[in-house]
Amino acid sequence: ADETSYGVSYSSSVNGADFSIGYAAASTGSANDAGASTDLNASSLAVGVSVGNISIDMARNAQKADRNDDNSSAAGTDDLSSTNFGVSYAVSDSLTITAASVAADGTHDGSADYKYDESAYGIAYTVASGVTLYASYSDFTQSGGGGTDVSGTGTTLNLAVSF
Repeated sequence: ADETSYGVSYSSSVNGADFSIGYAAASTGSANDAGASTDLNASSLAVGVSVGNISIDMARNAQKADRNDDNSSAAGTDDLSSTNFGVSYAVSDSLTITAASVAADGTHDGSADYKYDESAYGIAYTVASGVTLYASYSDFTQSGGGGTDVSGTGTTLNLAVSF
């Protein structure tokens, strides 16, 4: 199989704001002539800005996988992209709140109506030195793409202790 990957990034501080930008790309091929052999291309662009207690991040990702055997069913082919946003705010030295969203769409297994949306919210609270409580909630929906539509929610609690 062939593979080519590269990435570049840059970060700096300007007038009290820290920012970063990064780009990564990958490409792979296959010397295998099996039906499931794929040729994959992927790229990702990420940007982040932090000012004081607020951080904002954004990413745009794309992935395309085509089967090398020219199958007419289009099974195993993808042409997907997603946009991700995140924000965090340090309310105090011991409390940080976060929010994030993911919106993805495209073609999955030959069906051009694939969609995935997720919203998530969380907190990190330092209870005492070496003890942090994390809590998060997420809500998602997935439809199209030749599969069964699903949706759901999730809540997690995590108590991290280090000594």
